[in-house]
Amino acid sequence: MKSIILKINKKEFKFRFKKDIFQKRRGKPKLLLLICRGCKEKLALYQKDGLGWLKRCYFDRLFFLPNLKNPKKSQKKFICLKCNSLLGKRTIFLKENRLAFKIDRKKLIRRKIR
Repeated sequence: MKSIILKINKKEFKFRFKKDIFQKRRGKPKLLLLICRGCKEKLALYQKDGLGWLKRCYFDRLFFLPNLKNPKKSQKKFICLKCNSLLGKRTIFLKENRLAFKIDRKKLIRRKIR
């Protein structure tokens, strides 16, 4: 797949979809922009595979985190630093043994980019 160039907050970012066994199982990927519902701050780009609601964000699929300090696997909470809103909590999805953030749908806006 080719690289996609995105402009977010007047900055350009190169993005390339991650291709792995999870994408092959679930189907065509889409790119979502995650926005805090409280303060409308743009938080992250997320590659979602398949259909349905965004229930969890896998750590390896979060690509753009300008407002989070040092996004590491040890981070326990997904928080908007502008308004201190808790957007999700860290969990391990046991079915696939993958690190993820369990998302609170009421506090996050998902905008499809591609």
